[in-house]
Amino acid sequence: MSRKTVPQSNSSAGDKKAAKVQPIQQSYRAFIWNNKPTRQLSLASAIISLFLFYLLTLAYPIPDMFSDGHSYIYAAALKEEVYYRPYGYSKFLRILYSFAHSANFVVWVQHFIFILAGMFLLTSIDYLIGFKNKYLKWIGWILITINPLGLFVDLTVASDSIFTSITILWMTTLLWIFVRPKWYWILLSVLLLYWAFNIRYNALYYPFLFAIAILLTPRLKVLHKSGAILLALMVILGTYKSTVDKVELYTGARVFAGFEGWQMANNTLYYFKKVDFKVDPAEDPDIRTLDTLVRLIIDSFPSHETDGSAIGSGYIWNKNSPLKRFIPYYGQKYKLKNYYAAWYHVSELYGDYARMIISADPGAYFKYYILTNARCYFLPDLESLHDFEATKEIYPQTTRSWYKIHQEKPILFGYDYKKIFMAPYTLFNAVLLIISLVIPLLFLFTQRKKLLKKEGVEAAAPLILWLLYYFANAAFSIIASVVVMRYQAAFVLLAICFTLIALDKYLTHHQSLKRNYGK
Repeated sequence: MSRKTVPQSNSSAGDKKAAKVQPIQQSYRAFIWNNKPTRQLSLASAIISLFLFYLLTLAYPIPDMFSDGHSYIYAAALKEEVYYRPYGYSKFLRILYSFAHSANFVVWVQHFIFILAGMFLLTSIDYLIGFKNKYLKWIGWILITINPLGLFVDLTVASDSIFTSITILWMTTLLWIFVRPKWYWILLSVLLLYWAFNIRYNALYYPFLFAIAILLTPRLKVLHKSGAILLALMVILGTYKSTVDKVELYTGARVFAGFEGWQMANNTLYYFKKVDFKVDPAEDPDIRTLDTLVRLIIDSFPSHETDGSAIGSGYIWNKNSPLKRFIPYYGQKYKLKNYYAAWYHVSELYGDYARMIISADPGAYFKYYILTNARCYFLPDLESLHDFEATKEIYPQTTRSWYKIHQEKPILFGYDYKKIFMAPYTLFNAVLLIISLVIPLLFLFTQRKKLLKKEGVEAAAPLILWLLYYFANAAFSIIASVVVMRYQAAFVLLAICFTLIALDKYLTHHQSLKRNYGK
């Protein structure tokens, strides 16, 4: 593993004729500030990115705040720690609100954090591994600077931007642990893991990825590996218990994430008509009532929402969906105190119902859900990033009061830049998914003999880390989540940086073989 070094002359009094030049390890801080090209690239990247973001704020004077954002703002304004989504982002909004009552202030802070995360990732890769090809390094800087996906995600009051930045920072700390394990990197990694876990449920697989990464770290002793995993486990289990206790206190339901059952039921209803499924008469009466309601209403939905040709989240949010219309019945039957208490209580029931549908025909689940969502993973819907009209909705009163917004709807000055810059991203995501897998695997294949040795594992560790994230993110996104473009913001930036360093290493290895062959 290459590290940045600086030469130092070292001669003894008894031997003044020859002085040995010994490399001394250069600190990361010195690499950033004393290395003129790196310093210039970092500053230029930050300035250009901030300027581009400023231009976007002129065209979109009020940040995007679609339904997700409004729910976070509502939870922040009313201090609703138990709501649809984790409270972490709403807490972030409350912290920023203490400094400025402005949605624009929120998105500027988000963008600043995103810039720091991207710079930390690319400079860490360059410092710990080292680009040999300067043109590939320049491409990396250009792509993290001129990144329309990152810019538009940052311009949105929703958890996507902060979650993306935390994910990038977290993956970078794992890279540091792989290459140069220190206790403070482990602590920082666990802290970032805790934040991610409190902001988005997409982080549910992060603790497993952390444990695998720690176990594969070649320079950590077994005792230190055990301690790191135990620390992360304690933090995550503590967060889990705290969340479950709060949900039970507010709603009476002892669950961690209400979305789990809702998401499973939503996914299965998208191909419901393709399954020959009947509820056993001896089954739970609530299951039978739910099934009756589903069969009564399902025909009113468009065919693409019932035949497995598309996967969305309509059955979670559409007020006419059977899942939404079942809540009043369930809440009244069990005398639950409010709508949100019922929303959490039905989650377990919906999960049981979804598992019954899946077990009735696993083949249909694979064909109409897994394969369909896999296609969506390669070609994700732009959703709120499609154009200005996608988020043009009336602001709820809570949002307008919280951020002192006088307009009822978003405003657009000039041309809608989303239409231009976001249109290619669906195809770009598919291409990136392929090359970010093929190039690292190609390099690892060329190094297959060295991987049997400890030195080879250390050299390949960053790419092994990337592939762990690649497959974990793909599996979670396809199996447990609805895939849209904004969810891929972290993947895109990580894929760009890790693919470029893998290509750099592959080209360096190939050139070395050519020189040796020439000899």
